[in-house]
Amino acid sequence: MKSSFQYPIVSHKDIINLFHAILFWRYEEKVAASIHPRFWFLTFGTVWNLLDMGQILPSSRITRLQGKREFCKLFLKKILVVEHYDDRDWKIILEGGAFRPFCIRKGSRELVRGNSVNFLELCTRTRVFITPFGIRQGPSSVEEVSSLLPREKFSSLWERYTKPYQQDKSTLSVLMKVRNKALNERIWGEKKASDDEIV
Repeated sequence: MKSSFQYPIVSHKDIINLFHAILFWRYEEKVAASIHPRFWFLTFGTVWNLLDMGQILPSSRITRLQGKREFCKLFLKKILVVEHYDDRDWKIILEGGAFRPFCIRKGSRELVRGNSVNFLELCTRTRVFITPFGIRQGPSSVEEVSSLLPREKFSSLWERYTKPYQQDKSTLSVLMKVRNKALNERIWGEKKASDDEIV
């Protein structure tokens, strides 16, 4: 088992910068492929996997960080939160981010169960989008994390992370369904018949 002393010292601010840098790199790739802004997103679940694979964070710390209020509050300060029912075009929504680099849309479950962002949901699969401000600030986040995750290392990690699914996209779909079912039970409790209306 790896000692935690073999990992770099990574603060909450560093993790947000790592998330921003990875989201910015993915944004550049998606723009090059002419992908619509509504797909310029990333989830923390993906980022945790990359940071674990790259030995930037130990898996035990990742487990503790998922849903950690101190970390989530720091991250939420940088997020434009959009209501679930807001049906404006994503380009308009993202441009309304002002000085927030990220944007999320609250899920219907969160609206029904308290109208607040659920920390466990945010730190696993909530789609986090990059705003025009985030795109402008992306290069500075990349610079901040250059010693932890240079672009070349990210590209290598991304290739390793996606390689098992490049041939068969349906495998990834099945795995996502299984993962989402487990996450739902962990975050919201076991599903009851009355929950069908808010899924």
